[in-house]
Amino acid sequence: MSLVIAKNCISFIILSCVFFLQATAIEEKNCFLTTKYEVRITNYLPIWSNIPMKVHCASADDDLGYHKLYVSNGFSWNFCDNIWGTTLFFCHFWWNSRLGPKEKKFDAFTEKMSSRCTNGVCNWEARQNGIYFSGSGNPSSWQKMYDWDNITRV
Repeated sequence: MSLVIAKNCISFIILSCVFFLQATAIEEKNCFLTTKYEVRITNYLPIWSNIPMKVHCASADDDLGYHKLYVSNGFSWNFCDNIWGTTLFFCHFWWNSRLGPKEKKFDAFTEKMSSRCTNGVCNWEARQNGIYFSGSGNPSSWQKMYDWDNITRV
């Protein structure tokens, strides 16, 4: 009987330590048993586009709010991937082009793309002809991922 109690006590102590370390890691943005990532978004729309691009990004757990990004300005956030590897952040961009208002909704981070994020950094750029991604930020590594969608007014 005392062996069962000892095993239960040890299990309780281990679980308590794991939960404490995870809670501490989240507060400090140091990840325990998972990987830390940073997503960076930059507005590289044409200089004549003096109206800021609007950005809204969120996950199921964290709404990062609405942001206005002027040309050459950026927005970024850090997070710890969850232990199930199912972390998902999505974004919605809006801007007014000379051809009318544009938008794009897309997944800014998924577990599937995490291996492409060098040193845990995922870079996104909004350009006149679409949305680009680079895991390294190296100029030769940028890939066009999405075209802008036209916003139709009803």
